Amino acid sequence: MEISSDVFKFQSFLESAIGMEQAYMLISCEIGEEHSIYSQLKEIPEIKDCIITYGSYDLVVKFETSTAEELNTVISSKIRKLDKIRSTITLRVT
Repeated sequence: MEISSDVFKFQSFLESAIGMEQAYMLISCEIGEEHSIYSQLKEIPEIKDCIITYGSYDLVVKFETSTAEELNTVISSKIRKLDKIRSTITLRVT
């Protein structure tokens, strides 16, 4: 456990050192569309992790880009344009 914690800290340090823009997005979708949207999200190269959840939100997505402008493009042109998504909340990492 100690090693994985150190690896996570080092990965976070490297990402911040090279200036990656990161964000998490909470997605609500139409009932029964979770797996379809999950499959579509996994095709977007900037998405690093995607999980299906139960509760107020149906999916949680982690994504990263090189610039803030690219991050905005992923949010507005790639993710929010997908059919069957009802709402999103984006949490930008600082």
